[in-house]
Amino acid sequence: LAETPTCGGSAGPCPQSAAAAVPASYALLRQPGRTVLARIDQRTLSPVGRTLPLAGYRQGPARSPDGAQIALVTSDRAAVEIIDLARLERVATITLARGERAGVRGLYWVRADRLLVLVQRMSAPYARHVESRELVAVDPLTRKIVNRTAITNKLALHGSAVAGGRLVLLLQPSTWKGSTVHLLVVDADGGVRTTSVEIGRHRSALRANVLVVAPDGQRAFVLVWALGMTGGRALEIDLNTLRTSPRAIRLA
Repeated sequence: LAETPTCGGSAGPCPQSAAAAVPASYALLRQPGRTVLARIDQRTLSPVGRTLPLAGYRQGPARSPDGAQIALVTSDRAAVEIIDLARLERVATITLARGERAGVRGLYWVRADRLLVLVQRMSAPYARHVESRELVAVDPLTRKIVNRTAITNKLALHGSAVAGGRLVLLLQPSTWKGSTVHLLVVDADGGVRTTSVEIGRHRSALRANVLVVAPDGQRAFVLVWALGMTGGRALEIDLNTLRTSPRAIRLA
């Protein structure tokens, strides 16, 4: 016979020690001239315990696969900081590029030993255009840069996703002209494969679209729609072969 449970269900709530552990939640709190990293109560969203004040503003973040660390980037230079969440301490700062016009556009923790960072250098003097762009692969364990791969600076970053130990980027014209978007599949060491995806145009503009990647990192979908369409379309891309297959979306 099954044993009668001593807690849970009709027996009432379990004590905290018997319940499944709830992963800790953290927040970046922006204050004048600084950013504060704090553990927060999931119900009240109020800071709990000690905090980590950081001079200047931070963005990102990217959390390690085991949840023990996060990576942050500064708003005014191309550098990555690694923070130990249990101790709320900065354990490393890794400079990716030098110069006041260099900065980080995207930060992705794809594997325990790999961070992928999208670094851009902007035009002078007003940073209106992207002069150059590269993906930098970083080993957060050894804190060394392992690879740099230049990618196009002629298209805007429209979407990104991390799954299955790889990064997928969706690039398209910043003007929304044309009928094609570009999918970049990046492996954990920074190797890049590219394919063009024809999504069509609505009148003179690129159709609205969004990137979705399956959790196992084997397939990506570019979902496409426009005003006046009775249903949407999806382009399924096999991320191993880069073969594209159209799929219909029927609205209920």
